[in-house]
Amino acid sequence: MATSYLSKPETNFVCFAKVCVDVVKIPLIDILFDQIKPDDLYHKIKSCAALSAENGKLVPDQKKICYLSPPHLPDYKSFDVTLLYTLIRNLCPSLEPTQGWGIKPKATHTKIGDDIERLRLFRNSFAHGESTEINDDEFDDIWKEIKSVIQRMQASTNPLKKYELELINIEGCRFGYEDREKYKTFLGVTLQMWKHIEDEPQICIKSAQEVLCGETTHFDADLKQFDSQTWSMYWQKTREKTTEQIDTVKDKYKNSSNLRLTVNFVSKEDEGEYQVDLARKHNGGDYKLCSNRIYLTPIGEKPYFTRWKITTGKKKITINYSYKISERSPKVLKIEWTKNGENIEIKTGKYDGGGLNGGFFILKSPTMDDIGNYSCTVTNAVGSASEHADFDLPIANISTNSGPIFGSNTIITSRISSCPSLEGVEWQKSIDGNTFNCIDISQPRYKGSRIEPESPLLVIPKTTFEDKLYYRLLVWNIFGRCISDPLHLIVTGSPPNVLTSHRIYFEHQSVKLIGTVFVSEKSPAVHTVFWTKNGEKIVTSERGGRYSEVSVDHPSLTINSVNSHDIGAYQLNAINAVGSTASDTIVLDEPRICVERKENPDSSHCFIAQIQSVPAAYHSQWMVKGKDDDTFKPVDINDEEFKGSSNALPRPILVVKHNQLLKENCFVIEVQNFVGRKTHCFAGRGHLKTRRCKRMSTEALIDKKLGDVNSLCESWGFNVWDIINSIRLNAQELSEMALGTIDVLFESSKSQQSWKDKMSLLRQCTF
Repeated sequence: MATSYLSKPETNFVCFAKVCVDVVKIPLIDILFDQIKPDDLYHKIKSCAALSAENGKLVPDQKKICYLSPPHLPDYKSFDVTLLYTLIRNLCPSLEPTQGWGIKPKATHTKIGDDIERLRLFRNSFAHGESTEINDDEFDDIWKEIKSVIQRMQASTNPLKKYELELINIEGCRFGYEDREKYKTFLGVTLQMWKHIEDEPQICIKSAQEVLCGETTHFDADLKQFDSQTWSMYWQKTREKTTEQIDTVKDKYKNSSNLRLTVNFVSKEDEGEYQVDLARKHNGGDYKLCSNRIYLTPIGEKPYFTRWKITTGKKKITINYSYKISERSPKVLKIEWTKNGENIEIKTGKYDGGGLNGGFFILKSPTMDDIGNYSCTVTNAVGSASEHADFDLPIANISTNSGPIFGSNTIITSRISSCPSLEGVEWQKSIDGNTFNCIDISQPRYKGSRIEPESPLLVIPKTTFEDKLYYRLLVWNIFGRCISDPLHLIVTGSPPNVLTSHRIYFEHQSVKLIGTVFVSEKSPAVHTVFWTKNGEKIVTSERGGRYSEVSVDHPSLTINSVNSHDIGAYQLNAINAVGSTASDTIVLDEPRICVERKENPDSSHCFIAQIQSVPAAYHSQWMVKGKDDDTFKPVDINDEEFKGSSNALPRPILVVKHNQLLKENCFVIEVQNFVGRKTHCFAGRGHLKTRRCKRMSTEALIDKKLGDVNSLCESWGFNVWDIINSIRLNAQELSEMALGTIDVLFESSKSQQSWKDKMSLLRQCTF
């Protein structure tokens, strides 16, 4: 840096020149990179005749650094401001300024393209011939505008980059004479490059953007540096991504010229984007410049009908009509009436009315010859609106929403098409579908039916098999009558379906007997549900709140504070118009226990308890009693001798490490649910009453004892196996019965108890 410093006006000049040469290109580089990646720039330039042509907009030195064929890649940082501007202007149409390239933006125009154009125009601020000074007032204005542009570009292109810091750094610099001469030279080169760009014609068009349909509008072109001998000029329009050149010879554009496009009688079809293109031949190719674009929006709406009502009078049909136009819309120009597509002559005497302001159209003395399609069309500059009426014999169709279901209401609905409106209707029925008779809908069996022409309805409350008939509807209007196709009713129905399950709520000590009741397709709804216990109907209101209320919508039964009094067999019953159904039985009873014995590889013994319980068991405990103990006590499952044991439901496990423990102790498991408690003995037989049998094998002793019991049972007229099967003992459970338990059974079987008592005793002994 030079040691001799410049004056303040000279420093202002160098600051500004340095911004134009060094800083302005930084955001332009980011903008170009965002629009076109370096590996795609070659193909973009090649497809643009204005850039790729030999004497096009790019000078040879510029092409050397930007027009590189693959695999070579251009370095955007080596591009100067003029090259960056040229590439963006010709290859990035989405960035076009509000008023087009080459035109000074208005203060309100703040698109990226507008700010790019402002960067180009900054050079005019120092276009003072050979002067290298800028006074403070002028510099402050220029610097303020530069800051605004840089800040907007930073926000819209790359917020992470701090373009403004570059300006702050320049403001803090001190420059010498060498700096002034260097940037004066750079500035001269830059000005020359800008001049190369600006030698092209500049074109701008102006026009109203909103025009009322039916009016005439003009697009005026303003040309600068335009040579008509070199350049050709034409107007074009773009709509929905389709661009077409405008033929100004057409009547639509009558009175148009190169500098003015006239659009006559504007309509919705004229909506679109308009611009002027300049073209010339250059090195065997086409070179084109485009003006700014203006989007034309034709405003106004077509008329619309607010009333269209058809009435029938004595020997005439009247159409009452009215229409409106919305605000800022052209007025209605004409009204037309047609029959079957042909214009109607109102003055023939057959018709009356039908004018723009009349509000009515009359068809006199209608006959079958007058059947047809009548249409009214009103038109303005935007378009037309139409209403029509199809005068004809009526058409009637009848149906039901679903097949008739026994015991339910059957509704036969109608769908009628009639213009003009109906004059009368009649419901009819038949046994064989051939001979039909009128239905008197005033009878109670058809309560709810109606014969109003607007919506005839036939209702059959509580349909039975007697209503399996043929039905039809007779309708008529001023032109004649029509009979619907017959409808045959087929009544269906079946009893309800009933499914049950249960759920336990331990925190409330309650059991929910879950009932699901549903009917098959085309069956009557359920009207009654109730639960039974051991065959007797449960009256929930008499249970002091222990039972929940049961209804068709909520068929489940909740039993609160469950205890032994709730033991029994429960069933859900459901009834509809066809019949009743009872569910499977849910039996609430004390737990049933079966213990499976396994020997582990380490010679320890494992006992696994299988528990069946409704309601579900909530407590289980392994118990042990020694030779000299009077009572059982809980097994310490954390003791090393019982390591691996668990009281956890649903499958408690007892692990006995040494066989000696089995010989010296008696083991049982105790299981409890809401209705009772069960204890099952499964090991330690030496402490029971079966010591006399210990020399015999367990299997042989079981067979012998069961044989003794069976002999006594046969004397009562039944077999012990019937008892076992009746309480659902399987072979596995039977083989696990303790010998002492069989002794108890043997002793009890000698008593003269009732069958029920013996069953109960057998239950207690075996489980």
